[in-house]
Amino acid sequence: MFDVLYCHIGSGKTGTSSIQGTFFRNSEALRRFGMHYVRRPGGLLAHVADDPARVAQVRRRGMAEPQIARFAARAVAALRDGAADAQTPAGLISTEHMMGLSGTEMDRLTALLRSVARQVRVVFYVRHPWSRIPSLLAQNVKTGAARLDVRLANYVESYERALTPWIDRFGKDAIVLRAFDVARMPERSPVADICHAIGVPEAFASIEPHIANPGLSAAATLIADALNGALLRERLPTGPREYLFELGGGKFTLPAEALRALKPKIDRELAWLEREFGFTLAEPRLPEHVADRNAIFSDEALDTIALTLNRQSVEIDRLREDLRALKKRQARAGRAGAGPAPGEDGEPGGPPSDQAAG
Repeated sequence: MFDVLYCHIGSGKTGTSSIQGTFFRNSEALRRFGMHYVRRPGGLLAHVADDPARVAQVRRRGMAEPQIARFAARAVAALRDGAADAQTPAGLISTEHMMGLSGTEMDRLTALLRSVARQVRVVFYVRHPWSRIPSLLAQNVKTGAARLDVRLANYVESYERALTPWIDRFGKDAIVLRAFDVARMPERSPVADICHAIGVPEAFASIEPHIANPGLSAAATLIADALNGALLRERLPTGPREYLFELGGGKFTLPAEALRALKPKIDRELAWLEREFGFTLAEPRLPEHVADRNAIFSDEALDTIALTLNRQSVEIDRLREDLRALKKRQARAGRAGAGPAPGEDGEPGGPPSDQAAG
């Protein structure tokens, strides 16, 4: 069994994609420091889910029931193998999708974790809402999940709702709260900070950090928002949007008055953290905000740019699919009747992406 199993459950927009991408690529390096990193957390979630087909990795890959079963079984077997390995007395699972589980799903997950670990500790990063809300909104606009005219009060995170299921099952002492403030983190890095949080600070020097899901600029967010509206109006297919990260300029912000209006609700959430854990968070300085979107782009330019980039990304996505299909046909021909190629049996071929969101 693991002496301790860390569950890094979020929160979104606190460097989670960079942490997960880095540890996925450096899992062997972590093992040398006694840490087993769970590379396929989606399989564990499929194992405990009421409806495995709704698990993000399962849904994205369109897995059929037999594939889901194999995906889940392999993930559980890998977790048990890590727990049985004398060289890895500690383990780490990192995914925001462990938040928001139903009561029965949490019970199944708890039973699984207790079967492989003597102690479970829950790592949760807290980013001040004034900083997190603009970042989360830009992320959701980028993915097409929201428009800029959303109700911002819905973006204030409930720490009580996120943490209570874990407190109830593992105790308040199991919760490890960390402030997401890059300027004050070791090496100014979320990866270095979580290495400290899970007790292997020396591991950071031996791994190559991976930067993932950076924040969007104001220009990129405006283009994404215009694209979301244009797609709804014209019923066009949506292509990948990675190009948005390459559009420079000032980072996306929200009006200071809009964020200050949320202060009563934010203060209640922060007061809960202080009351329950003695945890306090410094109030950040609100950045300047360009209120006039047309000072950055005209509406006509926004629509034109958004649609042009989307057409290009749809074509790029089609070409990528054609290339993947060609490679699969070539692999099948080369195997001449051998078993399935890596990645064809419900096993993702690259590092997991857990952002909604984050």
